[in-house]
Amino acid sequence: MQIHKVVRYVLLIAVTMIVLFPIFWLFHMSIISPNEITTLPPKIFSKPSFESFFLIFKDNNILKYIFNSFIIALSTTALSLIIGLPAAYSLARFEYRGKLFFSISVLLLYVMPPIAMVLPFYRIFQSLGLSGTRVSLALAHSLITIPLAIFLLRGFIASLPTEIEYAAMIDGCTRVESIFRVTIPLLLPGIGATAVLCFLYSWNDFIYASILSGRFSKTAPLLIAGFITDKAIYWDRIASAGVLVLLPPLIMGVLVQPYLVEGLSAGSVKG
Repeated sequence: MQIHKVVRYVLLIAVTMIVLFPIFWLFHMSIISPNEITTLPPKIFSKPSFESFFLIFKDNNILKYIFNSFIIALSTTALSLIIGLPAAYSLARFEYRGKLFFSISVLLLYVMPPIAMVLPFYRIFQSLGLSGTRVSLALAHSLITIPLAIFLLRGFIASLPTEIEYAAMIDGCTRVESIFRVTIPLLLPGIGATAVLCFLYSWNDFIYASILSGRFSKTAPLLIAGFITDKAIYWDRIASAGVLVLLPPLIMGVLVQPYLVEGLSAGSVKG
């Protein structure tokens, strides 16, 4: 029995090291001098240098790009939950004509490749006067995250027994009041898990941002890609910007990790 535990812990430690090594190496590249990044064999221990961080703050104003990413991701998440929660509730609780067609349509929207929708989005936003704005990016991201929110929240709602809502209505609540007073409080872990996944999708998007963004709405992934030029690849700045872009979702993941695990587990019970 003890041997099984030792083997299990050794495997867990090994898998953890493999998963965390790219993050460690990204941080390592961000704090060494540019000349040492491409040396062979690579140097593990060297004198720290924060020159690349200073350069991306001074020359590139990375906070502007991170702010754009944050606003777009937050707007996408809010819009996805506002639309996705009522739609998921209707799919989980009601029977009506066209329900199966609607469910399949939602799934097809989610699996459709983003590159196939970029050109229609560009023409639509151009005709509406939204081309190159943060609004256009948030709306484009929402086309993917709303189906994702509906798909996940439907499973969370279906895992809750309908008797708790009926009990609330027997006590005098209307259906809407029972949803807000009973169902939504019980759904908070699932809502949190869905919000995190929607936020991360928007935060990491590159395809939509590279085509639909404008001068004042460029996001952090575009800044990182901009360090790959026809003259040189600035690995030090890519690493430093990557560390800064990694921090917000990492902090969010740590803060909501208990709710994320609980929510994803609840949503897998019944769908």
